[in-house]
Amino acid sequence: MKKTTKKAIKISLIALLSIVILFIGFNLLLLYTPFWILMPREIQEEAVQFKLSKNLKESSTLDNPTASLLFLSNKSEREEMINLMFDKNKPLEKRYLALKTLGVWAKYSSFEEREELGEFFEEIISDLENPESLRLEALYNLKSLGKAKNTNILKETAMQNNTSPELRWTAIINLAENQNPPQELFLERLKNDPDDTVRFKAAQAIWETASLEIIPALLDIASDKNNRPSSRDYAISAIRNLAVKRDIKNEEEIDDLVPLLKDEEYRVRVSASEALLALTGKDWAIEPGDEESLFRE
Repeated sequence: MKKTTKKAIKISLIALLSIVILFIGFNLLLLYTPFWILMPREIQEEAVQFKLSKNLKESSTLDNPTASLLFLSNKSEREEMINLMFDKNKPLEKRYLALKTLGVWAKYSSFEEREELGEFFEEIISDLENPESLRLEALYNLKSLGKAKNTNILKETAMQNNTSPELRWTAIINLAENQNPPQELFLERLKNDPDDTVRFKAAQAIWETASLEIIPALLDIASDKNNRPSSRDYAISAIRNLAVKRDIKNEEEIDDLVPLLKDEEYRVRVSASEALLALTGKDWAIEPGDEESLFRE
């Protein structure tokens, strides 16, 4: 009997404590809201900037957008942030922070505001005088908004060999998500881009968005021994993934891949063998080669 009484008292105390904690929390929330609204604007801005700075140091994305949403809900505040993002006389860190903040806001704003912010992000990307870190962040912001309005800016960025590879492959990813992805550009990047990751992203964009009509162009890249081994490998991979994705087994493509089983590049032979396995369901023998060559560009 005593044990039952003690257990009942313990449960009652825990329930009472929970109610007290909830009550205190609710009242603190009620007190905090008017306190924030009545707080001078300078202090609000300082508090928000501190939170955003802290988030930026701890993570590549803002874990909690509440601060930026609260700060930018006022149109004049947004306009100031936009001006700061474009102001080349301001420190890069502040411009980047403004761009990052506007990117968070854009996800939760109205359609008209998203359109306008998308155009601003495109301006940042197209201005080659802007630091690459700023242009890259604008690309990520644009990607989070969905389809880009001005694909010419993305195409130009994807073709700029003198920029960072990450800029180019992010532009390619953005282009792949738009209507009528530029397959000719993807083929050109697959064949000629100096960076291996960009070439792979171009191949991936092809097999995710192209029709089977692109296979002859991919076969041309795969068969040309003047191309990089990695470009030839990725072209064959694109053929394989296109065929598997659409459950197509075309005898013409199979016949064109067979000669590549005897290619002098081991990487090409392996890729052709894997593609033919996917297309025919049977193993295709190849001559062994240097395993390290599988990782050469």
